[in-house]
Amino acid sequence: MQLRSHLREILANSLAELDTQTAQTQMALRLLETAKPGRMTYSISIKSFWEGEQQVSITYSGSLRRAIESAESQFMRVNRRGDVQAAYSVGVVLGEITCPIPEELFRRYKKKH
Repeated sequence: MQLRSHLREILANSLAELDTQTAQTQMALRLLETAKPGRMTYSISIKSFWEGEQQVSITYSGSLRRAIESAESQFMRVNRRGDVQAAYSVGVVLGEITCPIPEELFRRYKKKH
């Protein structure tokens, strides 16, 4: 294999990946335009601050408040806890893309400890 042909292959693959990402992003933008906040699909992961406890990851369609409540409820059940001492990762699923939501936009829905 020649260096030039190897590099061409890498660059062609990179362009193909970028085309796919562009198409997925355009679809996500179209979905966002028609999405209603109370009916979006959320992806939530909660990872305990404590060693030995299980991480919980869910996908939930509905409101952000209910999505957080559902993930916290599952986290407490799985780890046999009455509270949630953990790091949250929250995103909105738009087609093939999950857009992260900053904590300041979901903090008010978190269980108080």
